[in-house]
Amino acid sequence: MKFEHKLLFVLTFFLFLCAFFTLSASGFGTPTDISVTVGEEKIFVLDVDGKQKLFLPACADLSAITFVNTSDGQTRERNCAGGRAVVFGSLVTVEQGSLPAVFIKLENGLDDFARINVLQSYTASGKIRLADEAGRTVYSGELEKFWGHGLTSFVSARDKNISVKNSFNIKLKKKAELTDGAGNIKKYVLIAPRRGDSGRDTTGISQLAAYETYNGLISDGVADINGIYTDVYVNGMYRGVYILCERMNRGGAIDVYDIEENVSSENESRTTMVVSGDPAIDLGLKRFSYTTDAVLENGDTDISGGYVLEIMFSNYTGCGFETGRGMIFGIKYPDACTREMVSYIASYVQSFENALYSRTGRFGDRHFSDYADMKSFADQALVYGFYSNGEYFRTSTYVYKDRDGKLVFGPVWDFETAAHGVENCDIFFNLTVYVVEQQYPWLQRLWHWGDFMKIMYDENASMLAMLDGISARLSRLAGEAGGSWAMDETLWGEIDYPGTISAYLNAISVRKNTWTENIWNPDRYLLYVTVNRTDNGDGTVTLSADWKGTEERKLVWEIIEDDGYRFFASGTGSVTVPADGTEYMCSAYGFGNAFCEQSISPVFSTPDLEMWSYPVKAEVAPKNNSVTGDIPSGAGNGMITVPAVICISAALIAVCSAVIVALRKRPKT
Repeated sequence: MKFEHKLLFVLTFFLFLCAFFTLSASGFGTPTDISVTVGEEKIFVLDVDGKQKLFLPACADLSAITFVNTSDGQTRERNCAGGRAVVFGSLVTVEQGSLPAVFIKLENGLDDFARINVLQSYTASGKIRLADEAGRTVYSGELEKFWGHGLTSFVSARDKNISVKNSFNIKLKKKAELTDGAGNIKKYVLIAPRRGDSGRDTTGISQLAAYETYNGLISDGVADINGIYTDVYVNGMYRGVYILCERMNRGGAIDVYDIEENVSSENESRTTMVVSGDPAIDLGLKRFSYTTDAVLENGDTDISGGYVLEIMFSNYTGCGFETGRGMIFGIKYPDACTREMVSYIASYVQSFENALYSRTGRFGDRHFSDYADMKSFADQALVYGFYSNGEYFRTSTYVYKDRDGKLVFGPVWDFETAAHGVENCDIFFNLTVYVVEQQYPWLQRLWHWGDFMKIMYDENASMLAMLDGISARLSRLAGEAGGSWAMDETLWGEIDYPGTISAYLNAISVRKNTWTENIWNPDRYLLYVTVNRTDNGDGTVTLSADWKGTEERKLVWEIIEDDGYRFFASGTGSVTVPADGTEYMCSAYGFGNAFCEQSISPVFSTPDLEMWSYPVKAEVAPKNNSVTGDIPSGAGNGMITVPAVICISAALIAVCSAVIVALRKRPKT
C-alpha cells in the first residue's frame, strides 16, 4: 500500500471514530433543540422513540416552565402541571422526579460522555452538583475524574452502544459528604441497577437493604457503607435513577492510612511475580506480584498499613497474591506497591490462614483471632449469606488493614439478587459459593471453630431483630422514589417498579422466617460450642462446655501439648482440673447449618460437622476489684484491698497504743 493510501485510510478511520462517538452521544434519549432551565441547570427535552419527553427534577415548578429553542433563541412559557405542553409545534410530555438530583457537566459535553459510556478506560473531568428535593445545593464543585464502573455490568464496552445505563465512578476535586454517614471523602460511585436479567434486582433496593443491615451490625471503628437514590443528569441529559454511594476504596468507604503518599512509581501497571526466595513464600504463599519500579520515600518505613484487598475468583491485575489454600487477593489500594509491601501484607494474610488451619488455631504464638477482627468476618458473612449474594469470596469481597491493626472484613458490596433469589434460597450461602472451589476454603474451616460460630449466632440474632425496621424504612424510601422511577421507566423501559419493590421487601420477610427455621434451628443443627472457666478457689478450675443445638456424639475434651494434643475425657459437659496453666479444648459433633448437597467443599457437602472450642488455659483468673478484670488486685488500680486495710488498721492501733502509753508515763506538772 502506498503512503498516500495509508494516510487516507488512517484519516478515514479517524473520521469514522469521531462520527461514531458523536452519533453515539445521541443514540438514545436524543437531546433535541429544546431545553428548559431549572434553577441553575439546563435540561434538554429528549427524543425517546420518536416522542418528545422532558424529565424534570423534584424541585422544578411545573406551573411556570420556560422552554427555549436553542437553534434560534425563541422562548415559550408553559404550565406543565397537566404533564404535557405544546411547544414550538411539538407535543412535549413532562414528568417530574421525587429524589435528590446529581447534575454532572463534563468538560467536553456529550462527546466525553459518549466515549465514557463506550470505553471504560476513558476518563473526563468537569463539574458536579448535588441538589436535594427542594433544589437546595448539597454540594457543588469540580469533578476531578469521571469514568465507567463495573466488570460484567459495564456493557457498552462490548455493545458499542450508548443506549445502555452504565454505572460510573466519581472522584471529587475536594472532599465532601454527598451522602449521610459518608464523611468528607472524594471517591463515590453511581450504581445503575441491572436490567434485562431476571436473576437480578432491577431497582437497586437490594443494595440499600444490604448496606443498612451491615451498618447496623458492625462495631464502632469498622468501615460502613452508605448510599441514596438520586436522579442523574449529564450535560442536561436525563440518565435515570442511580444509587449514589461511597466507592469501595481508600478515600471512599474505607479509611486507612495513606501509605500511597510514601510510594513513588513511574509505571504502576508493570509488575513482577515472585514464586520463590521470599519469606512470604516460605510461609506457604504460592505467589505474589509487586510494582517493579516502586520505591518508598519520605523516610517512612512503616508498611503495616493501610491496605485494601479484594478477593478475586481467578486472577488479579497489578499487585496481589495467592495463599497456600488458593485464596486470591488483588491489592486495590495502594495502586503501586514495593516488593517489601506486598511481601508484608501477603505474609500477614498467610499467617492468618496458617493459624486458621492449625489444630489449635495458632500459628506460632498467635491465634487467628489475633490476626483478624472475627466479628467483622461474621457480619460480612451473615449479610452476604442472608441476601444470597453469589459474589461472596469470589469477587466484590473486601478486606482491609490499617497501620498496626488487624484484618477487617467489609464493608459489603455488589448486591443485585432479585426477590425470588432471596425468597427461594433455603441454604446458607448462594449456590455459587458452594460450587466454585476458590470460594470456600476459609469459610469451611471457620465452621469448625465453635467460638467463631458463637459470634455468628449472636450477630445473627441482632440481624434478625433489625430486619422488620429495615423493611419499613425501605418501604417508605420506595414510596418517596416512585416519581423518579416512573421517569426512569419511561426512558429505559418498564420494570414494574412498585411490584418489584413489594416483592423484594416481602422476600426479606419470607427469608427471615426460613432462615430462622431452616438454617438457625437448634433442633436440627449444632450451632456453636465454647468453653467457660470457673475458679474453684482451691487451686482447681472447672471448664464447662457451652453449646447450642443438637449434639450427636459425646463431648470430647483434649489437652494441648507442645507436640500436639491428646484425649483427656468425654461424655461430660464439664471437667475440673488443676489450675496449672495447661490448655484444653472441647469438641462437639453434630449437623452443620451450612450444609449443601451440591457443594464441592469436603466440609459443606456433608451434614456431619465436628466443632472445636478455642483453646482455654486452666489457670486462676487474677483477683481484682476492677470492672474489667484486667488489673491485678492492688496493682496500681487505685483501690485499697482488704489485706491492706487490715495492715493499716493494725499499724494505726499500734501507733495509738504507743501514744497512750507515752502520755501515761509523762511526768505530772
